[in-house]
Amino acid sequence: ETPDAVNADVGEYVSLAYPPTDRYWVGLGAPPAMAYYDALKQNLMYIVRDEKGKWREPEIVDSTGDVGQYVSLRISRDRRHHIVYYDADHGDLKYTYKSNPDMVGGWVTPTILDANGDVGRHAAMAIGPGGSLHVVYYDADTKDLKYVTNDDAHGWSEPVVLDAVGDVGTYPSISVYYEGWTEKMNGAYEGHYPHVTYYDASNGNLKYIFRNEQGWSTPVVLDAEGDVGQYTSTAFGPDGALHVAYYDATNKDLKYLHKEAAAPWSSAEVLDAAGDVGRFASLGVSARGYPNIAYYDADNQSLKFLSKTKTTAPQWDKVQVIASGAAGQYASLVTSGFVDIADLDGWELYNDGDVAVRVMDVSGWPYESGMSVHILGEELKPDHDFIQFLKRTDDEQDFPQIFVLYANGYARIITQPPARREERVCFGSSMIIGPAAEDPLFPFIPIERLDIDPHTMTIKVRYKNGSSAVIHLQAERGKTTVRVTDVTYDTVTAPFVTMRSMYVADDNSDIARVKVASSPGVIKTYPIDPKREEWKTLPGDSWFFYRPTYSRHNSSCPDFKIDVLGPKGYFVTKQAEDYRSGTLVKTPRETASGGQTVRETGKANYLLNLSEDIPNPSIRLRYTKGNSAGDVVHISVDGRRQSTIEMVGEGSLGNYDVTQEMRLLNGLPAGSHTLTLEMQSDASELELDYFVIHNGVEHSSR
Repeated sequence: ETPDAVNADVGEYVSLAYPPTDRYWVGLGAPPAMAYYDALKQNLMYIVRDEKGKWREPEIVDSTGDVGQYVSLRISRDRRHHIVYYDADHGDLKYTYKSNPDMVGGWVTPTILDANGDVGRHAAMAIGPGGSLHVVYYDADTKDLKYVTNDDAHGWSEPVVLDAVGDVGTYPSISVYYEGWTEKMNGAYEGHYPHVTYYDASNGNLKYIFRNEQGWSTPVVLDAEGDVGQYTSTAFGPDGALHVAYYDATNKDLKYLHKEAAAPWSSAEVLDAAGDVGRFASLGVSARGYPNIAYYDADNQSLKFLSKTKTTAPQWDKVQVIASGAAGQYASLVTSGFVDIADLDGWELYNDGDVAVRVMDVSGWPYESGMSVHILGEELKPDHDFIQFLKRTDDEQDFPQIFVLYANGYARIITQPPARREERVCFGSSMIIGPAAEDPLFPFIPIERLDIDPHTMTIKVRYKNGSSAVIHLQAERGKTTVRVTDVTYDTVTAPFVTMRSMYVADDNSDIARVKVASSPGVIKTYPIDPKREEWKTLPGDSWFFYRPTYSRHNSSCPDFKIDVLGPKGYFVTKQAEDYRSGTLVKTPRETASGGQTVRETGKANYLLNLSEDIPNPSIRLRYTKGNSAGDVVHISVDGRRQSTIEMVGEGSLGNYDVTQEMRLLNGLPAGSHTLTLEMQSDASELELDYFVIHNGVEHSSR
């Protein structure tokens, strides 16, 4: 591609960035952006690709003098695009950002981060898990490595000298270990601290320094064999390993070393020695922890690529030439484990002519390990990324996929289309079957093992948290049914199933509506619009996901229906605003599951129609509250006080919590009952969203 075909002599010092779209790693489906130098006009430039894959018109970010060399671009989770760069006219390190990447322009007035001498060459930036910015750069006057940092609470820090022994600090690379991991890397706990590799020009060495709770470490030499350490590039893997690629100027080779989270540095390894190779190295790590390196071949003026994959590790793949014809200088690489789909490997474990089971593996699978797969009567197969279940539904065509289950709990329920439709298989939204963590970015539940009986089309799923469930598959043309039984995880405190889908507009979506049966005879429909909140938590017994109109995206995506089949009476839900009579005030609130809450001091009466006895009933309330004290809810059934819940602690209206289970004193026989909630709130800062009544005894959910 040629993103900027408008300007001449552009692209030096290019820095490529993707916005983070899930918990740990970038997703390459999100639009990338680039910052780069216009050598002819001496301007700092920027360009971004839109959601349709087309590069927009280039933007001039700064044109005040000779600016834009040594540029570094990063994108934070709040969608800000951050740039640090060098002002060659004044010898300054500068910074700017834009808050809205969808608009043209919008860059804030540049800030000078350091103007003490000739500073700012070889600038490199990283973003910490909380959004803090970390920048390292070279002071050409004092020949030192320097550092500045920024966070929303304190602004930009004063520059700090990290290493002043000799001529040090060119070609630095900085990386921050990302959030959510508990391992320690030289004391750098949970990603709050930067790690830096850089070149010592006085001694021709590769050096390393890191920060921890006590401050910056003493610099150490990683490689001193010859003149080594230029064009260093550093990145963390998900397991806490730090990977480093760099250039050996003595032998003109690409070299590499790494450090596991709790181990010493490895010995340096020569990856490519075929000519003058390794300058402009750019390293990224896939979400499974495999390094990928793009670099320049000076002899052949080409861009080369080298990587490890699941099928080749611990060995490296063969070197690939991915661009030629005076290409490869200023390479910039971003790696994601979600895009290595071309490296897909799989084979059949079972095929009887009617049912088939395949295991599949993907390079860069975004988790530390896969799941074991066991066909009854066969050998256990460990560490696979997903399975495909295939079933013949007619005699005219080969049997298609009907079900796919990934090692992170994601399932694809796939329907073979009705006769006379062109589509062979209808792919659609994802279901996470199991007690997935309620992460708004990427909910998942790791699977340890599958035991599959192809004859009965059943799959016993054992999760890594120790719980389990059994999946039963049925397929016919136009319909695939998945029954889940023998659930051992708590479906009151954790999701039974989670839906994950795509929505831009009603005519550009996988799913656009959800119809919910929250209680007998009560059915409500909600638009699935990310700007609205009320559909995101919908208690009930039946949910139907569909599109009300034709969609230009994935037009063959099937509708989905999720039903709680039994035991009936186990799961009874009521929206707090759906009371039959009472004095509580209904309050519109977008974050409420039904779009409303109830508040004030008073009572509300709810009619319960139970089809079966509930011998050991318990109740839980979802609520939001402010910082007030003295908030109490009394619960009565058929006029008899059953339980009292006191809401304690500070809160914030709009942020929800769920009470602990409270046992109702008496069993609830089948039939009609009146449940009364009596609220006492001195400051009127307690609001109820819904309540759940369930059976406290062991049960077999389905």
